[in-house]
Amino acid sequence: MKGVNTPLNLSVRTKFALSSVVGTALFAVLLWYFGFEKLMTSIRNVSPYWLGLSAIMSIVFYFLRAVRWKILLVPVKNSVNYVNTFWITILGYFVNTLVPVRLGEFLRAFLLKGKEDVGFFEGFSSIVVERVLDLMGVVGIGVAALYLLPLGTGFPPWFTQSLKIVGGIVFIAMICLIIGTKKEDAMLHLIQKMLTAIKLSQRWQERITNLAKSLIDGAKGVSQRPLLLIIILVLTAGIWLIQFLAVLFLFEAAKYQVPLGILLLGTMIIQLSYIFPAAPGFVGSYEAFWLIVFVGLGLSQDLVFAISFIGHIIHLVLITALGCSGTVWMGLSFKELFKIRK
Repeated sequence: MKGVNTPLNLSVRTKFALSSVVGTALFAVLLWYFGFEKLMTSIRNVSPYWLGLSAIMSIVFYFLRAVRWKILLVPVKNSVNYVNTFWITILGYFVNTLVPVRLGEFLRAFLLKGKEDVGFFEGFSSIVVERVLDLMGVVGIGVAALYLLPLGTGFPPWFTQSLKIVGGIVFIAMICLIIGTKKEDAMLHLIQKMLTAIKLSQRWQERITNLAKSLIDGAKGVSQRPLLLIIILVLTAGIWLIQFLAVLFLFEAAKYQVPLGILLLGTMIIQLSYIFPAAPGFVGSYEAFWLIVFVGLGLSQDLVFAISFIGHIIHLVLITALGCSGTVWMGLSFKELFKIRK
C-alpha cells in the first residue's frame, strides 16, 4: 500500500470537535427532557432475546452488503474474496460512524486496491453504484410502505409526492447508469470530443479519458447478465428488509406493538436521514432523528427515545467490536484508518 499519508486537516478536526460538542449537548437536553430514571426503567424491561436477534440482523446486513459488492465487482475482477469485501465494508461503516465526514467510502476503495489489486477509481465507482442501489431500495420500500399504513393515517401531500418523485428520479438514474455502461465506447467518444473542444493538452485528455474508463468499468456491475442484475436487485431489497427486521426486533424487545406499515416507513425514512451532518458516533443526532420520524408517525415519544437509545448502544458496541476485529484482520493500525491517502 504505497502512498503519502497526510493527517486529517484542521478544518476536519474543527468540525469533529464542534459536532462532538453539539451532539453531546443535544443528547444531554434529550436525556434531561425525558428523564434518566424513566429511561433506565424502560431499559430494564427490554428482552435480551430480541436485542440479540436485532444484533444478528445487523451482522447479516453487513454480510449481504459484502456479497452484493463482490457481485458488482465481477466485471473488474471476478476473484475478489468475500472475506475481504466483508471486512472492508465493516471498516467503511466503522470510520463513517466515528468521523463526521464520509471518509469510509474512500477508505473502502483504498483498502480494496491494496488487498485485491482493484483500481481505486474502479472500486470507488462500484461504491457509488452501491449508494444508488441503496437509495433505490430505501425509497422503493418506503413507497410500498405507504400502501401498508393503517386506514386513516394521513401525511401532507408534499411528503408522499416527494417520496414518489425521488423514487422516480432514482429509477431513471439507474436506467441511465445501465445504458451508459453498456454504451462505453459511445460515452468515451463523447468525453473525448468534449475534451478536444475545450482544447486540453493531449496528456490531460488521456488522463481524464482513462479516469472515465475506470469509473465506467467500476459501474459495469449493474449491466452484467440479466440474471446477475436480478440477483443484485433482490440482494438490495433483502439488505433493507433485514435492516427493517433489526428495527422491528428492537420494538419487540421493548414490547411495543407498532403497525408494520408505520414501522417499515419509519425505518426507511431514518435511513434517508443519514445524509444530514451528524456528531461522531451519531451522539444525540441518532436519538433526535428517531424521535422526529417515529413521533411524527404517531408513536409514543417516551418509548421511541428509550428504543432509539438501546438501538444506538447496540450499534456502537457492534460496529466497534467488528471494526476492531476488521482492523486486526486487515493488518492495519487505527492510525492508518483515520488518515487520507494522497
